[in-house]
Formats: sequence, C-alpha cells, structure tokens
Amino acid sequence: MALAETPDFRRWVARFEARHAELPRPREDGSCDGCGGPLDRRPTALPYCLVCLAEQYGRERAEAAASVATALRLALATAEEPPAPDDVRAAVQVAIDEYETALAATAG
Repeated sequence: MALAETPDFRRWVARFEARHAELPRPREDGSCDGCGGPLDRRPTALPYCLVCLAEQYGRERAEAAASVATALRLALATAEEPPAPDDVRAAVQVAIDEYETALAATAG
C-alpha cells in the first residue's frame, strides 16, 4: 500500500489541513481556490499552489515548502518500500528545521 493510501498518513494529512483551514482549498476542477492556477494532483504533492503559499507564508517559506515536497516525492518514488508515516513526518521536520536554522543564520 502506498504511503498516501495508509489510514495513518491520511489522518495526519486531515489533521494538518484542519489546523491550516485558513489556507486556500483546491477547487473541484483541480485548480487552486486562491488564484485558479492548476495544481499537481499527485497524492504526495503540495495541496496548494506556490503563489497562494507565498501569500500566506512569504516567498522564502513557500519555496522551502516546495523544496520539501519535491524531496519527499523523490524519496517516495525511489523507496523500495513506502516509509512509515512517522518517518515521513520526521524527514519533513528535519528539512524545516534546517531551513529555519539557515534563515536565522542569514538574518542574524
């Protein structure tokens, strides 16, 4: 079973989306509700377009989120077995932490 199909991962995504309900939602036709742009429909893709993420979080954070999503898609595509949801969460958190550390170093 693919990671995106596992009940634990789907629950985690649902909790994430519930916490971030203020973010634009994709439309039924697969476009972003914020700007109408097309969205990547793969299960491991970001659920929101980069433009709307940039408006919500600022350009640098949006680009970092896109980089994390790209790395995650690559890891899932090349893995012999799907990683456990906890492993995915940990990998994403490491990427975010590294980004925050680098951002703080350049700002200070």
